[in-house]
Amino acid sequence: MAVLFGLTSTDLLPTAMSQSSPKLSTAESTPLRLGSGINFGNMLDAPNEGDWGLRVNTDWFARVKEAGFDHVRLPISWGYHTAKTSPYQIDAQFVRRVDTIVKACLDADLKLLINIHHDPNLNEQPAQNHDRFVAMWKQIAEHFRSLPNDRVAFELLNEPHDVFNEDAKLWNQWVVDSLNVIRKSNPNRTVVVGPIRFNSVDSLDTLELPQDDNLVVTVHYYLPFDFTHQGAPWTQPVKPTGIVWNANTASIAGGWRNESWDTKTVGTTNGLQAAFERGWAGVQLRAASSRPIPQALELQVDSKVALKISLVSGEQKVAKDVTTAPGEPLRVTFDAGVLGGSFDRIYLQNNTANETQPFIVKSLSLVYADRKESLLSTAGDAIRDDLAKAARWGQQHGRAIYLGEFGAYQEADMDSRARWTAAVRAAAESLQMDWAYWEFASGFGIFDPRTQQYRQPLLNALQP
Repeated sequence: MAVLFGLTSTDLLPTAMSQSSPKLSTAESTPLRLGSGINFGNMLDAPNEGDWGLRVNTDWFARVKEAGFDHVRLPISWGYHTAKTSPYQIDAQFVRRVDTIVKACLDADLKLLINIHHDPNLNEQPAQNHDRFVAMWKQIAEHFRSLPNDRVAFELLNEPHDVFNEDAKLWNQWVVDSLNVIRKSNPNRTVVVGPIRFNSVDSLDTLELPQDDNLVVTVHYYLPFDFTHQGAPWTQPVKPTGIVWNANTASIAGGWRNESWDTKTVGTTNGLQAAFERGWAGVQLRAASSRPIPQALELQVDSKVALKISLVSGEQKVAKDVTTAPGEPLRVTFDAGVLGGSFDRIYLQNNTANETQPFIVKSLSLVYADRKESLLSTAGDAIRDDLAKAARWGQQHGRAIYLGEFGAYQEADMDSRARWTAAVRAAAESLQMDWAYWEFASGFGIFDPRTQQYRQPLLNALQP
C-alpha cells in the first residue's frame, strides 16, 4: 500500500461552502453488510494507546472471531496524531501501528470498520478544522485504498455534536466534502455516516445525504441513560447506582431522556418510582426535539405529592402548582403562549423544602386534540420503539441502518446489563440492523483483560 502522510494546500478541496456531491460508479455499489460486531474502544481512541489502560492485543481478534462475531469497529483518534497546520500530516509511526492492527483483524477473518473517533477540535471549532478533517480523510483513504471493499468500510466521524448540534447543515456539508476526497481513491468503499447529537436516533431527520449508493447510516443507543451510565465518572453529576433493568418495568418513553436532578427514579411494574432527595429537587424529561404545546398534561400518582409542573423551552417556562390525590388522574393545563408554540422539557419538581417519601408515577401523558401521547412505556417496548423509528427512517430514505454502539457500564448489576444488552441486540436484529457492542475490554467490556476470559452473561446476550 502506498502511504500518504501529508498534503499540500492544493490537494485540499474547497471549503465547506462547496456544494458539489460525489458521484460514483454503481457497478459494485451494494453497501457492505457488517453483521454482528464489537468495538475495540478505549485503545486507539485514547490520546495515546494505553493512556486509558488498554492497548490492542492482536491475539484478541482471533478470540472475537471464535466467539461468533463478524466484524470489529476500530475507533481511532487520528486527530491526536495529526499536525494542526497544513499539510496536516498524520504521524507515520502511528500509521504503522494502525497497519499492524488492521492486518491482524483481517488475518482473523473479520470485517473491519475504520473511523475518525474523538477529536474535540472538530466538534468545538469546525470552522477552523474543516480543511484538517478533509486532509485526514484524504490520507486515510489513500493509505487503505487497496483493502478489499467486501471486508473494510470507513466511518466519517464518531458522534458529531457540539457546534454541529447548532447547525445540522454544517455537518451535512462536511459529509459531502469528506466523501469527495474519499471517492477519488475509494469509489466503491462503503462509508458509514451518522447524524448530529451523538448519532441520536431522534436526529436522523437532520441528516441530508448526497447521491451515493454506498452509504450506510449509523445510530448509537444508550437509553435509558440513567441505567446504562449509572456510576460513570465522566457524567456530571454522576448518575446514582443501583438502577435495575427489566423489560417489563416502567421506563421513559422513546424520544425522551431522563435528566432528573437530586431525584432517584426507578422503573417498577406499577410505574416510575421517584424519590426527591431534597427540597426543590425534580424529575426532568427532555425531548430529543421540540414538541408542540399540548392541551394538557395528564398524570396519575399513587400518593399525595406537592408538585410544581412546568413546560420549558430554552429559558422560557410556564408552571402550575398542584397537589396530587392518591390514585386519581390529574389534568394540568397551561397558559403556554410565552413558549412560542413548542417546548422540549418537562419538570415535575418537589414543591416543598423537604425530602419526600418515594412515590410512583403510574401514568404521564401529553393530551392533544386528536391523540394522547404517553411519556411512560415499558423498558422493553421503549427500546423496540426507538430502534423501529430508526428503521422506518432507513426504509423511507433507502439506507441500511447500522447500530454502531450500545452498552451498559460496569456499575450496573450484571444480570440487568445482560438483559438490557440482549433486548437491544434482539431488537436490532429483528429490524435487520447490523450492530457493534460498546465495547470489548474496558468499562463496558464483555472481555476481562486480566483473566483473558469473556464475561459469559454479556457474551450470551450478544451471541445466544
